[in-house]
Amino acid sequence: MTASLEQRSEILKLARVLWVEPDSLAYLEKVDARDVKAFRLKAVDALFDDDEGALKRIADTSGHIPGGVAAKIGRKALGPVLSARITGLLEPEDAVEFAGHLPPEFLADIAVELDPRRAGGVLAAMPTDSVVEVADELQRRGEWVPMGRFLGHLPLATVAAVVATLSDEALLQIAFVLEDKKQLDDVIALLPAERHQSVIRAAAEHDLWPEALDLMAHVKKKRRRELVALAAAQDEDLLASLARSVEENGLEAELTALIELLPEEDRAAIGS
Repeated sequence: MTASLEQRSEILKLARVLWVEPDSLAYLEKVDARDVKAFRLKAVDALFDDDEGALKRIADTSGHIPGGVAAKIGRKALGPVLSARITGLLEPEDAVEFAGHLPPEFLADIAVELDPRRAGGVLAAMPTDSVVEVADELQRRGEWVPMGRFLGHLPLATVAAVVATLSDEALLQIAFVLEDKKQLDDVIALLPAERHQSVIRAAAEHDLWPEALDLMAHVKKKRRRELVALAAAQDEDLLASLARSVEENGLEAELTALIELLPEEDRAAIGS
């Protein structure tokens, strides 16, 4: 039995929360993706709810400390894990001031540990330039799961600025683990038309066809049809790489569902 794309995405996200290799969770491929997600969210809750009272007292104290001093305490004494847990307990303006005194590298460390459900107001209040700097650092590290978690909590203008800095490979990787895939159509709409083709080519160049097929499946029908038609119009080598990936990953059903969106005369090229 081959795991569905949804299962693979959820296993990747759980592995990142638990700091383990995804292969070590391969046994979860038999578990419904919704159950894997539920377990992941409970695991995050357990991590953040532990000692919440003590963390809340620290957060309350931090609001009365100058931002520069609080930032120094965060870096030297608390570290990124505790800083991430406290961030969600701060008032957004205090958290933004705190972040303004920290380098992008440490903010990226915090972002990896952050639960955006608890820090949505903070993320929404962050200056766009700061978010882009952190996103650049996370992209450099290949931290796709944290980026997929917090992207949905940012204003659309900030998302546009982040997406403009992403490579096509990064875009596919992040889209695959995006927490709310209903946002994918809006994200793809931010791209200039020429990048749609380069994203398709990146799927072939970086062996990311499962991620590309998952993206196509989650955008709205009109855009899905456009992306499938764009893929069908590519050269034979690219289509051969798609066919190999579909066979290797057991994605025949997913590809067939997408091909059915094409006019009958165009189906042969991508389905052969």
